[in-house]
Amino acid sequence: VAIRESDARVVAEGIPVTYEQTGSPVAAGHTFLLTKSPYRNAAGEIHGIIGIARDISPQKRAAEVLSESAERFRTLAANSPTGIYEADAHGKFIYFNNKCCELFEMSREKLMQEQGWRTIHPNDVALVAEGWQRFLSNDEESLSVEFRLQLPGPRIKYVVASSLPLYGESGAKTGYIGNLTDITEQRLTQLEL
Repeated sequence: VAIRESDARVVAEGIPVTYEQTGSPVAAGHTFLLTKSPYRNAAGEIHGIIGIARDISPQKRAAEVLSESAERFRTLAANSPTGIYEADAHGKFIYFNNKCCELFEMSREKLMQEQGWRTIHPNDVALVAEGWQRFLSNDEESLSVEFRLQLPGPRIKYVVASSLPLYGESGAKTGYIGNLTDITEQRLTQLEL
C-alpha cells in the first residue's frame, strides 16, 4: 500500500519522495530508505517512476542501541546515591543528576548557571577552581578534590569530586564526567577523634 501511495504522489505532484519502509517478508528485519522521482520524456511529461532503495538497517540498529544506552545512563544517574555531573569539552557543565542538586541544595537550573561555585566554602574555592582549570588545560587522567560546601544555617558538607575526561572515536577529548560523594559523616567522625 505504501508503495502505491508514494508512486501516486510522485506522479500527481511531479516531485521526488523519500521515505523509510520496512522490508518485505523476504527482507524481514530490514529497513530501507527509498527515494522515488518522476521519470520524464523529452517533452517533460511524466513517463514513469525511477527509484533507489538503500538498506539502512545497520544505522537504525545502531541508533536503537545508542538510545537504549542513553536511557540506561539516565536511569542509572537519576537513581545513583552519588552525585553525577557532566561537562562539555570546554568545561561548561551540561548535566547534574538529582543527587548533585541534593548535595548543593539547589535546583538543576541554578547548578547549570554555575551557581554551585557560590556554595563552595570560601577557603576552598581557589583550590577547587585551580584544580578544575588545571585538569581542563592539561592531559591529566583524572581529578580528585575534597572540599566543603557552606550551606545556610550555617551548615557544612564535606564532599569529594572526581572527574575523568571523555574521548570520542577519533581520540579527541569531548568532555568530562564526574561524581560527587558526600563524606560529611566520615570527616565529622575523624574530627571528633
